[in-house]
Amino acid sequence: MSASLACSWTVRACDPSGHGEVLLALHPKTIEVMANDQRRAGLGQGFGLIVQDEMLLAPAAAFRGVLRPMNYPGHDDDIVAYATRAGYTYTFGDNGRLQRYAPPRECVFVAFVSFAANVLTDLGQNPATAGTVGGVLDWEWTQADAVYPHRPVDYRTRYRSTLWVR
Repeated sequence: MSASLACSWTVRACDPSGHGEVLLALHPKTIEVMANDQRRAGLGQGFGLIVQDEMLLAPAAAFRGVLRPMNYPGHDDDIVAYATRAGYTYTFGDNGRLQRYAPPRECVFVAFVSFAANVLTDLGQNPATAGTVGGVLDWEWTQADAVYPHRPVDYRTRYRSTLWVR
């Protein structure tokens, strides 16, 4: 899969402030790695949940700062994690078609987004003209919190701060 295809995977998302919308792009390196590793479930989740179904438009919660190593020191501080409880997930089947499945039990879907200038440069787009203001770096299913099942387990110690919860 080419990087140009990955850049065309844009999606509307809730602004981190909780008001309004922003336009994001799935990071081409993420798509490339998943394609090279034949991670059909990851690609299916990216295209199906994030792009097609626009799960980031109405997430259950948003958090800032990931308290674990991600890309490089200091980078994790500005990551925005969007969490939502989806009733399904996707994968790309052997035939190359998107297939819908039941989600992992007692899990939330989390997407990690960066609005950093270096990420915008990686996307190869001019955000002033294209409108893309951030990149979706990765996504995963994470165990849900037992008390607040629309939030990831240990959300209080997993992220630096809670931006908002719906």
